[in-house]
Amino acid sequence: GWDLRNVRQPVFELLGHTYAVRRVKFSPFHASVLASCSYDFTVRFWNFSKPDPLLETVEHHTEFTCGLDFSLQSPTQVADCSWDETIKIYDPACLTIPA
Repeated sequence: GWDLRNVRQPVFELLGHTYAVRRVKFSPFHASVLASCSYDFTVRFWNFSKPDPLLETVEHHTEFTCGLDFSLQSPTQVADCSWDETIKIYDPACLTIPA
């Protein structure tokens, strides 16, 4: 994240993926929660307001995870897609409890 008064210096960094991050989406229901998907085949959920921001890592694809989005109808539902030619729709455990 950045402070727009000084965009050259990030306010925080979220570290955990082992390859390039492909997409990042903010949750429409939880102000400090976001999800990222990566070429490391994972989707990671983060709460950047916590000292230990990684909430959950989802590993259910066999190829690069290339897209994700939060449902606008359900605060706990996420869809992601992969180069393994699948789309997964699921409720991550970290979104079913208060973030």
